[in-house]
Amino acid sequence: MYLRAVRLLLFLMLVLSVVSIASWPLPQGETSSTSNSRTKKAKKDKARSESSDQNASKESTKLDLNTATKEQLDALPGIGDAYAQKIVDGRPYKSKSDLVRKGILPSSAYDKIKDQVTAQRSSKSKTSEENPTGSAVATPPSAAQSANRSTKSNSQTEPETTTAQTPPEKGMVWVNLNSGIYHREGDRWYGKTKKGKFMSESDAQKAGYRASKSGQSKDAEKE
Repeated sequence: MYLRAVRLLLFLMLVLSVVSIASWPLPQGETSSTSNSRTKKAKKDKARSESSDQNASKESTKLDLNTATKEQLDALPGIGDAYAQKIVDGRPYKSKSDLVRKGILPSSAYDKIKDQVTAQRSSKSKTSEENPTGSAVATPPSAAQSANRSTKSNSQTEPETTTAQTPPEKGMVWVNLNSGIYHREGDRWYGKTKKGKFMSESDAQKAGYRASKSGQSKDAEKE
């Protein structure tokens, strides 16, 4: 009886051990799977990078239609001197297909060189597109320049003649017929404006003329 109980106990312990072992995780297997996945991804990234580098290298070795010399173009298959000159004269090009679109080369000649040429946009062509008329862009005047022009304009409101005219009688005023202002003797513009005449001050006032503020009399100072 005792021996049978011991055997039963051992059997139960064995069963529990098997079940426990079967439920254990397998970290080694999972790590191996993750490692394989990362390795595959790294290989794909490397292949893409190599492909991009190869494409960039091929593009850099191509002849630029916008900068190549006539001799370099002449050396291309099926081009020759005449076509090379036409390519130079037809610049700039936005893309190499412009050779056919602009009528520079026939399709048969273009097919021979399309894999050997490219058309990179130069800074000169960008500038032409930004300013398509080709004219210089006007720069607005600065504030200082505007102020100088305004000051110069204000200082020339009374056009000055080369020599001051002499009044026929003492005490007469000089009337500016354009501005409607009269100037007394001693004034800067006395007898010097282009269109004017001498009058007595009373006649000038009756005619509706006003005294200049730069005059030296008391009447001028009141204004």
